[in-house]
Amino acid sequence: MRHRILCLSLSAYLSICASGQVLAWGALGHRIVGEAAARHFPKNLPAFLRTPEAVATIGEFSREPDRSRDAGNPHDADLDPAHFVDLSDDGTVLGGPRLDALPANRQDYDTALRAVNTNASKAGWLPYSIIDG
Repeated sequence: MRHRILCLSLSAYLSICASGQVLAWGALGHRIVGEAAARHFPKNLPAFLRTPEAVATIGEFSREPDRSRDAGNPHDADLDPAHFVDLSDDGTVLGGPRLDALPANRQDYDTALRAVNTNASKAGWLPYSIIDG
């Protein structure tokens, strides 16, 4: 079974482990997940990222990918894979790189996915989209 994780965060340190299949959450679901993730940031991140105000802001910004997607022409099918990463039960991205040990850049990520006969369009590249954002 694959897990689809949909979330945008202000921090590239964010990683989420899903325990069930996650499909279309809508705006409220994105906000809830964004806030929950921000409340569990590691203690070594700056304290201002863990304030109630920052948590609320992160929750609100977690909705941005859907806003972009629903905006029409600025967002198209070519950008959809930037909105998710598809994980297998073993913690790998479709049998390729592990989520907790992703390659440092998207080019190496693409190479690792091709090595297991898949590609970034199928697997998604949300972690790299977060970094680029």
